[in-house]
Amino acid sequence: MNNKPESLWGEIPTSENLRTPYTILQEQASILSESTQGLLLGEVVPMPYTNRPYLSLSPNQRQFYGVLRIKVPSLTNYTYSLLEVEYPIQTYPIFVRNLAGEDDKYECEDEEGFKAAVKDILSSDEVRQVIAILLSQIQAEVS
Repeated sequence: MNNKPESLWGEIPTSENLRTPYTILQEQASILSESTQGLLLGEVVPMPYTNRPYLSLSPNQRQFYGVLRIKVPSLTNYTYSLLEVEYPIQTYPIFVRNLAGEDDKYECEDEEGFKAAVKDILSSDEVRQVIAILLSQIQAEVS
């Protein structure tokens, strides 16, 4: 007699083919770390919702919130926040806010739109200037 309970879930999907906004931001964080030989570390920090200003989702829709930032280990782990994201469990639409320059907000309906918004922020003159200043500050500390 088999005492194993019957699964009523059906076939449970795997996450192999899902690219979440978190995954995309993690990839960009890794690229920054690699490109600067670890002088600047990109990191994605999930944040709690408590007392957060919500970008566009209503309280019952809020599911995920995070910040992409630069961390500088040699400068006592100084951090500089670049952008924040907020999105529901269904992933899209995702809301992005530029923290590095103009207080731009983006509403992205799909992955391509999200990547375009992130690229717009990360390749901006403001972010390039921040990276240059941080690298210069690291060099000044070493000299």
